[in-house]
Amino acid sequence: MVEEILWRHGPLLSPCTHLRSPRRRGVSSLLHLLRSRWASTAVVLVGLFPRGVTASNPLRDKVRRVNLGLSSLVARESSGRLLFLDAAALMPLRPDGALDRAWTFDYVHLTNEMYTRYGEALLEVLRPFVQPRWVPR
Repeated sequence: MVEEILWRHGPLLSPCTHLRSPRRRGVSSLLHLLRSRWASTAVVLVGLFPRGVTASNPLRDKVRRVNLGLSSLVARESSGRLLFLDAAALMPLRPDGALDRAWTFDYVHLTNEMYTRYGEALLEVLRPFVQPRWVPR
């Protein structure tokens, strides 16, 4: 839901590191709405993957600032039910800082291997919140 709202209502790569950023306020408002309806729900904010082929691409800094803004929202939370998954940290870069086609075949879309890494990392973040379900025989 939150991803859909953010995707549909403005560019995700707007810097959101300061408290008055419209994007940061938007994420905070959505978190407040979720908490008001489902107070005990765990929420995972997932950072953006690196963008731009080279390390000097201006999108890299924008992604870094967005991720910093999201992670700082989590750092201010004390309930332990708001988590941040740093997607950028999951994607190894080439020694020169460039994106590697092993993880993003066209420098935009993730490869199956990268989706596997991402899924495994997300599962590890969510595991403490997933209740084993009893299935009758």
